[in-house]
Amino acid sequence: MSSENKVALVISGGGSKGAFAVGVIDHLYAYYRDTGWFSIVGGSSVGGLISPLASLLGGPREIREEAHETLLDTFTNISTSDVLQKRRLSELIRRQQCLNESDPLDKLLHERLKQEWFDWLETDDAPYTYVVYTNYRSGKKLTASPKDANMDRESFIQAMRASASIPIYMEPAEVNGALCYDGGLRDPLPTERAIDLGADTMVPIIHALPEIKEKNDDFKGPRGILYRGVEILLDECRQNDLQLSELVCSAHGAKEELLDKFRDDKDALKKIKEVFEKDKYDNLYGNNRQLTRIVRGLQPDKEMTSDILTFEPEKMKQWMKWGQDKAKEVIDRSPFI
Repeated sequence: MSSENKVALVISGGGSKGAFAVGVIDHLYAYYRDTGWFSIVGGSSVGGLISPLASLLGGPREIREEAHETLLDTFTNISTSDVLQKRRLSELIRRQQCLNESDPLDKLLHERLKQEWFDWLETDDAPYTYVVYTNYRSGKKLTASPKDANMDRESFIQAMRASASIPIYMEPAEVNGALCYDGGLRDPLPTERAIDLGADTMVPIIHALPEIKEKNDDFKGPRGILYRGVEILLDECRQNDLQLSELVCSAHGAKEELLDKFRDDKDALKKIKEVFEKDKYDNLYGNNRQLTRIVRGLQPDKEMTSDILTFEPEKMKQWMKWGQDKAKEVIDRSPFI
């Protein structure tokens, strides 16, 4: 990769709506790949399934071309049965943990993340790839990367599976002996990890409308009430993630402006730097935080679906086109230079 900047791609959750993110990535690959690629790629839920393949697009030609085909095929040709298998009534009575078995998803991940691809993601040449998932017993948010010490392909695939496993609807994944679920429970748009890794440019893709829509509904049924509650909660979490990124970006801009203003006054410059180095400002400037640019607006203009666990190829092809069109509208220059 020849990127001049340390650019991070961060992909939110959204189930089948992930086709929108694939459309954005496809546009970036088609128009800007020759200028560089992402140094950091992370995601939560379906974003955790997309992120390894998106990282592979930064690889050698033979890897990136096949990974590109795999990414497009996964989000335009698979159906719900390729991801989930409904449990029979007898199985639901005996084991009430979830409504669907995730064996098809497990098989799909093993087929589409090849060992040689994982091996490349471990190398120094590959982007830092991460997925976010939730340890259900501890309630903590965890991340996994091919670059982690002692990480192997099987463990990483289980982390990917955990990241996308919606409680009740899907089985948990077992990661290091613990039952784990959807990363979106704690971090639907995992920007903080990218910031801590030193990203100076961030490209967030969000599978939700810019503003939560008002619903003309009395919410009398328990299912409708539950769905709306989850929708509001996820919207709040996504907004918090974006606000953190905006805050770090603005703080860095203010710091650079101040340092530039006093660049000829060595005494003042020294005192200003001492202020920024104080521990209480670590959340803005510590841990190599240097975010200066956020590519905003990579969100759909229209609602895609409220049933994110139904995978219909024709609809996903349309959503991928929406992602391509939105990227063309929003991105007018390479984020990599």
